[in-house]
Amino acid sequence: MPPMVCKTELYVRMAEVEETLKNQSEELKAQREWIYVVMKQIDKRFEEMGWRLDRFMFWSLELKVSASLLIATI
Repeated sequence: MPPMVCKTELYVRMAEVEETLKNQSEELKAQREWIYVVMKQIDKRFEEMGWRLDRFMFWSLELKVSASLLIATI
């Protein structure tokens, strides 16, 4: 093959690779945004679980104190 044909094919291939990389970059950005949304949801769930655990711990403490007072008065 003449050198000009090789150069042309090389430029075409380079353009294809650049386009592929651009598409992959856009896909990665979309995935990163999706992961960010999911992580925010997970954080919210952990905060809810922490709040529920706190409420349960206060409830169980109140129950223990009430039971202790009841036993002490008997």
